[in-house]
Amino acid sequence: MTDSLESRVQRLALANHFISAVASCGRQFFLHKSSGRVAELRLITDQVFIVDEATQHQVNTHSDRDWPNFSHGGGLRDFICSIRDYVISGDQIRHEYFKTVPAGERVVNHWGYENEALDAVRQAGQKLGIVTIEPTSDCTNPPLSTLYLNGGLGRKPLTHKHYLTECNKCGWVGSSEESAGTSGPHDDSDVICPNCHRDDCSEIDTARALEILQAVVLGPIPRIVSS
Repeated sequence: MTDSLESRVQRLALANHFISAVASCGRQFFLHKSSGRVAELRLITDQVFIVDEATQHQVNTHSDRDWPNFSHGGGLRDFICSIRDYVISGDQIRHEYFKTVPAGERVVNHWGYENEALDAVRQAGQKLGIVTIEPTSDCTNPPLSTLYLNGGLGRKPLTHKHYLTECNKCGWVGSSEESAGTSGPHDDSDVICPNCHRDDCSEIDTARALEILQAVVLGPIPRIVSS
């Protein structure tokens, strides 16, 4: 996709609509409830800044250092970095990043949103062209086997001190121990993919792990259609 200034400005506007969608439901991230302010992205000299809804300071999203005026944690920082990449180069966010959790599953999605709210966020991103669309063929997730074989699988065993993580950019899956900067369980700060070296890894639940394993080992699994 072209990365002309005009295209970036257009994608910036879409990205701000997406942030507003995130702020409108679920836990209402990026909304300052007492004032009604919503975080806003700005494009300044080819770099994306976010105006934090709480601190009202501009934060350079390209900085590898701490974001002292950003009022959220590492997980939402990674999310903003993914939106930044969309604004700069048109890289879409994979729809799996907004995967809901089956009822009764002990592990909650990393957003902490109810399934209905998270579905609304994903669908808003898809309508805006920021989030990828789920495959609609006769197979369940046909691209997964190729995606994960290309992205790679971790080599270290999963211990109680770490958790299973998936890169939302290249599809790498493995123990968070292999992701640079992880100091302990459920710590999503500075979790860097060892395959593509992007800081866009998320914890995944058992249902997602089984889905990946089946796709890698068995390949696409045809759906059973009742007559």
